[in-house]
Amino acid sequence: MIELEEKESKVVFDTDEEYSFTIKRSAYKNLWADCEGHIYRLTKRGGMFEVKPYVNNAGYEICSVMNNGKSTTVTVQRIVATAWIPNPQHLSDVDHIDANKLNNSVDNLQWLSHRDNLARRTAFRPQHQVLKLQDGHVICSYHSISAAARDNHLSFSSVRGSANHQLSLDKPYYFEFAQEEN
Repeated sequence: MIELEEKESKVVFDTDEEYSFTIKRSAYKNLWADCEGHIYRLTKRGGMFEVKPYVNNAGYEICSVMNNGKSTTVTVQRIVATAWIPNPQHLSDVDHIDANKLNNSVDNLQWLSHRDNLARRTAFRPQHQVLKLQDGHVICSYHSISAAARDNHLSFSSVRGSANHQLSLDKPYYFEFAQEEN
């Protein structure tokens, strides 16, 4: 049986080679995290096992947790941050400093306000030049999807869907992304 202190514990796992590392309790019941971004679940009998996260459609690693008797999902980055990173300002979002959604180590995570996180995410998002075409001929060029959407009274997702060839517009024109020049 593994003895766990309330805030921090050193746990020794028996494998072919013994090794130990520090884990901390997260804000989520029975979930613990190490500084590399691995998540562990405490069993009812006092044992512990590593949780295998999966990647959601947005590209983030997530784990299933029970909350008031119902199953829900939470990102690995949030579990790690609640265990390891103080949040005295009660900021709402956990950000990946290097913008790699799968790098959940403590030194790559930081707490941000939702507003700052959105601004940072926008800064990392590349601008795609969009072409408006009709019968294979370029009618107009836009510096971004948003500009094309505004000028044509369409939603961002409609322009993006047309440019990605996933959506057919009920219009005489369509959109394509301009080819990047190297």
